[in-house]
Amino acid sequence: MEEINPFTIDENTKPSYETDVAKWYLIKKGNKFALWRWDSKKDLADRKFLLTNIKTNEVVKDSYQLTDALTKLDFFEAAFKEDK
Repeated sequence: MEEINPFTIDENTKPSYETDVAKWYLIKKGNKFALWRWDSKKDLADRKFLLTNIKTNEVVKDSYQLTDALTKLDFFEAAFKEDK
């Protein structure tokens, strides 16, 4: 799945994943976690960034600010890095 620049997302941007209630755009994929922009279809003003576990697809953190979400992604990737 291709990463999408969050600054170029508009109404014509094809989402990475779509459900009945939201559009999901993959912003950044790490080794264990991925960062998504989640846009509600019911309330166009309801948008947030979700950090998910790649293996389980569980949302582990959310944020309304991109910089905060990117920092959390880096933190989680570093905290759960496998020892080699």
